Amino acid sequence: MAEIARDAILFGGADCAAAEAEANKVLDVLKAAGCDEAAVAGLTRKAAASLGEARSLTIVLASRGDGAQDVGFDRFWRFLKRSGDQLPHLKFAVVDVGDGAVGAEVATRLEALGASKMTDAADPTKAAAATA
Repeated sequence: MAEIARDAILFGGADCAAAEAEANKVLDVLKAAGCDEAAVAGLTRKAAASLGEARSLTIVLASRGDGAQDVGFDRFWRFLKRSGDQLPHLKFAVVDVGDGAVGAEVATRLEALGASKMTDAADPTKAAAATA
């Protein structure tokens, strides 16, 4: 069984509450656009291991470039950095409502694994519109 939805919205970072609030805004936009397979979940190692089951991914971060992120994000990121799994079917957007440093690294790593960027939008609702 999948750990994440086919249209996954994952959140995490230094301020999980802020990231989750923005992730839920993305979910509202997707649901309004008729995307009934979207769901919000926290960033975890299991979520990273399940990326092969998703068709689209929106990662919402509230990060700080000083490295202080939540434990779930740290585990997600460690798995992603070590993974050799290719993700050519995955379309993604990364929205970093923090300082942006971590979001850029995550986007670069996903592209290195073959995933396609949906948008360069920093606004979560624009990222959601690109997903819908």
